[in-house]
Amino acid sequence: MPLRVNVSTPHESSYFELLSGGRVHLHQGSAAESDVTISAELAVLKELIVRQSKSFFEDAEKNGKILVKSQTWKGEQAVSQVRQLFSKMP
Repeated sequence: MPLRVNVSTPHESSYFELLSGGRVHLHQGSAAESDVTISAELAVLKELIVRQSKSFFEDAEKNGKILVKSQTWKGEQAVSQVRQLFSKMP
């Protein structure tokens, strides 16, 4: 079963599925049964991708500019791994 992650801004949403073998499928709209939801303004998501900064992610989350919510056990594991990844970034 793939891991489904909804990514939404106030004006649009998409989701990606992480499949076996490292494949990723990107879809428009929201997955009905997602494991994780990431919500933020588009500018915040872009900045996070460009900067790849631990402090930017932590500040954005603390200030409510980005919300990361897991809906399943598999989603909790994925969020934990993402947080570990960000903890290793400058």
